[in-house]
Amino acid sequence: MAKKHILTFVSTDPVSKLERFAEEVSNYYHLDDTYFGNVIICLDTLRGYCQKGYREESWELTIHVRSAREGLVFSIQDRGGVISASMVPECISVDLLDREGGEFLFTLGTLSDYFRANTTTREVELVFSTHSMHRELSLKRAELLKEYFQSDLVIKKM
Repeated sequence: MAKKHILTFVSTDPVSKLERFAEEVSNYYHLDDTYFGNVIICLDTLRGYCQKGYREESWELTIHVRSAREGLVFSIQDRGGVISASMVPECISVDLLDREGGEFLFTLGTLSDYFRANTTTREVELVFSTHSMHRELSLKRAELLKEYFQSDLVIKKM
């Protein structure tokens, strides 16, 4: 059974709590530095957006991480509604930068492989396609083994 990774982050928590969480998840799923960097920047961007949106009010984010077919999924729930599923744009483009909150949306949309709204749970989801990264690596290794052994092994790309 996979380990559950859940973080409750409140307005008074230090940024180091996010960093420790990102590192724990990255270590558990064996993410490379690029994915770790993207994850930590996305989480810090969420924190900064909440600080700006809530101003002096207290706030709370709950972040669930799970491994799914499409990759590593970070589901973010904000009970106060500054971050909501309705804010996720149809597509990510530089035009977002002209909108209020556009830099926030653009950052999340470009650093994650998928930025989507889960309307059922009313959460924002960031998906990092780590499985494709491992698939490419395994194909490369298979090609090297084939070359090394000069075998008639057939490798199919899906």
